[in-house]
Amino acid sequence: MTFPHSLKFFVNIMQACGYRSRYEFKKKWQNQLMRIYCFVFHLIAVTALISHLLSTTTRSIRYLPEFCQRLFEDLAFYLFWGECVFYKVTLNRFDKLMNFMQQHFSTANMQIVQSSHVRAVFCLRLVLILTAASLSFSIIETYFPVSDEETELLRYIYKRARPERRLQTNFWIPFLDDSESPTYEIMFYLEFYLIFLIAVSSTVSFAAIPMLVTYMEGQYEILYLHVKMIGSVHRDHYGDVIYYTNFETGSTFKLNPRSDWKINQVVYDRYYCHQVIKFHRKLLRFQDKVSL
Repeated sequence: MTFPHSLKFFVNIMQACGYRSRYEFKKKWQNQLMRIYCFVFHLIAVTALISHLLSTTTRSIRYLPEFCQRLFEDLAFYLFWGECVFYKVTLNRFDKLMNFMQQHFSTANMQIVQSSHVRAVFCLRLVLILTAASLSFSIIETYFPVSDEETELLRYIYKRARPERRLQTNFWIPFLDDSESPTYEIMFYLEFYLIFLIAVSSTVSFAAIPMLVTYMEGQYEILYLHVKMIGSVHRDHYGDVIYYTNFETGSTFKLNPRSDWKINQVVYDRYYCHQVIKFHRKLLRFQDKVSL
């Protein structure tokens, strides 16, 4: 049985957003279309980063508290973008981790496997909800009324004709007033799209490692149970004596009580201990791959 996990969600959503640079469609035109889509995504992201930094250094600098807030946004945006580039570069390694889990993680104890899977999915959902809730405030805030003093301050800082029409954040657009229609409407929904991308990258960044650790904990629980069984007679839930041929998959066999075949317990214990050590080495190898 293939080890169940939810890490494929990250790969799929990164491809849907345009992060993923690998194309696996059967038809050439589909791969070409995906290549153009990814290029447009990165072009929008890089343009937004540069435009926001220019807005901070040329307009927000007129008022120190506003400048500090927008500078913090710049740092956060560049951090998220750096993480996106990191995952883009290391996507092959991420695929190898998933393949390793599917091929080598034990499914012998499905109760532990399902428990670790449920905890990992809960972690993913919790991070997604917290990220979405925290970022949605920046959208809701634009609908709150502002005082006349704050309106005049925004007019002075950003030279807007209609400063009461606020955006989630501020970008520098040459020769255009972002408070006038249709520029305001275009920028509002473009920023909504950028916030969605930040939510995706934040979810991947904050949830990937905890989910991997959760799956590893489940595997170490399985390893612990089998380490305790070294040197003892193994029995199934019916009380019959069983022998593990591969405890990673839960493969066992029983001897027919009427059969003349006998198994040397010492030899079997050595073989079983070898299985445990081999599985432990696989987990250590996986740890090394995660920590790189």
